Amino acid sequence: MHGGGPSGEYSTCKMFANIFITFVGAGILGLPFAFKEAGIIEGSIIMASVSAVCIKAMLLLVDSKNEVIRRRREYQQEAGLLRKGGGGGGDGQVDTDIDFGDLAQRTYGNTGWWTVQASIVLSQIGFCCAYLIFITQNLQSLIGGLSANTYLLGIMVPQLALAIIRDLKGLSIFSLMADAANVFAYCVVFFFDFEHIEKVGSHAKAIKLSGLAFFFGVVVYCFEGAGMVLALEMSVPTERRHEFPRVFASALALITTLYIAFGVSGYASFGENTEKIITLNMPPGIFPALIKGCLCFSLYFTYPVMMFPVSTILEKQLSKTRSVTYFKGNVLRWGLVVISGLVVLAVPDFANIMGLIGSTCCMLLALIMQTFKQQLGHLTSSDVFTLFMFTSAHERT
Repeated sequence: MHGGGPSGEYSTCKMFANIFITFVGAGILGLPFAFKEAGIIEGSIIMASVSAVCIKAMLLLVDSKNEVIRRRREYQQEAGLLRKGGGGGGDGQVDTDIDFGDLAQRTYGNTGWWTVQASIVLSQIGFCCAYLIFITQNLQSLIGGLSANTYLLGIMVPQLALAIIRDLKGLSIFSLMADAANVFAYCVVFFFDFEHIEKVGSHAKAIKLSGLAFFFGVVVYCFEGAGMVLALEMSVPTERRHEFPRVFASALALITTLYIAFGVSGYASFGENTEKIITLNMPPGIFPALIKGCLCFSLYFTYPVMMFPVSTILEKQLSKTRSVTYFKGNVLRWGLVVISGLVVLAVPDFANIMGLIGSTCCMLLALIMQTFKQQLGHLTSSDVFTLFMFTSAHERT
């Protein structure tokens, strides 16, 4: 995502595409199983409701950032007048580079800052663990002959080399290829599901209250781009940022529709035999193998991108108390890769990882910590309703 260029070079389609790519991740592959646990009607209602609250909450985050900038501008204008009266002058520049952590610190102090940073670190590691589980289980189904742990060890070794890349530009070509592979594979799996709906669709459950809590965690996990909302908004040229809320809401509405359709069609296609990762339901064959291979390739190179902010945050904190050499930075990155591998060995379950991360870290980032606007003293009746939904959602999990 790159902003700051002329507005003519940054189209609405590019804005939409950036949002789409940020939010549509591996979580979609676990939605059919989640719908099996919750039922079609219950799942659709929860998905739509959570989506509406998430959209409102994430736009509140953007509003809060703009409120902080407005207050900074007012303060600097007042200070400028004082300097002018005293013979000084100000450059009129206002720092608009505000991230999630800055807002948390402004409204909740150091506790808020640490909460956000910890949530980002743990959620990103959780996403990486989910990717590793997906890759190992699909490799095992494709190739066979070896245990999932053996495949895990095999794919972890190259990740140690990718982990020491300090600039995301070095991974940009792989990232673009991964995005293309993702879209292609999701479309094929989607249409493959539709071919089998008539076989078991009539036996799909409508409501299953016992799966409510699990489904809720998975749904919040699927909105894994919540921590990137401010980065997305700042990537848009200043003169076009007024369009962001409308485009963002439209993109999330489309993504929600896609999530519901993908989850319902996958569950309706395989019924009670729906696997925790929908690709495991695909039959043997060259084409299904190609799809699994595309997804494995995509998630494999998404792993270092998702781990990048974790190493950046931790390295920045370590540098405040001691010098961090290049080698020490590498050791930190290697340690994170090893930790994610150990987590997968301990919890080799894609659905459980999604539910756990979704109901804890993603809940904080997508819902609970979005109440900055309340703390800033600008709370409308609509915001009150959203905050009530935050609290209710948090209590259910």
